[in-house]
Amino acid sequence: MVKVTGNTISFAMTILVAMQIKIKNRLDKRMDFILFYNIQ
Repeated sequence: MVKVTGNTISFAMTILVAMQIKIKNRLDKRMDFILFYNIQ
């Protein structure tokens, strides 16, 4: 058994948050492009 420490949990949370931010940024860029394209 691997002992789960606070560091492991915080590390996993940091990775999850970073992935969510990366995905959100990608979606925001796509949305900005679509909005910009529609305005033109």
